[in-house]
Amino acid sequence: MSAEYYPTRFGKLPVPSTQIWRCDPALAGFSELQRFVLLHVENQGPFLWLQALEDPAIAFPLCDPIHFGVDYAAPKPACGEGTIMLMVIVPRDGDAAGLRAHQMAPLYFCPQQRVFRQWIVEAPQPCQGSGAALPPATLLAMSIRLGLDASGEASTA
Repeated sequence: MSAEYYPTRFGKLPVPSTQIWRCDPALAGFSELQRFVLLHVENQGPFLWLQALEDPAIAFPLCDPIHFGVDYAAPKPACGEGTIMLMVIVPRDGDAAGLRAHQMAPLYFCPQQRVFRQWIVEAPQPCQGSGAALPPATLLAMSIRLGLDASGEASTA
């Protein structure tokens, strides 16, 4: 399987065409960004990075909503095995205790089509649970796994 190299926030990485996701419609405020890749960095637990391929400076941390005590009904129309994720807002000082989720605009991923979209909700549903130690298996299987060396440079695992 051939891969094209793309610059990312973690350095230049090989991205096979089978791991490129399309955002349809485009994210609000990012109409020029259509293609993304999911990155999972070792030791970052349940988080994935949604890296824009058109702009290496744009990458959004994502997390399963259950980690923030919320849940959602799938948007209409939904795909068969869709997965819902939330963008995570990281405070400027990097304090993990200050992490917040963008709860009113979750993302819905359809793995079979490699398409995702964002939708606006009135309010999420509260739920109980603490979430898994890793991202949802459906998305982890379609992400590029990265290790970080001592200098913070990424390498594919």
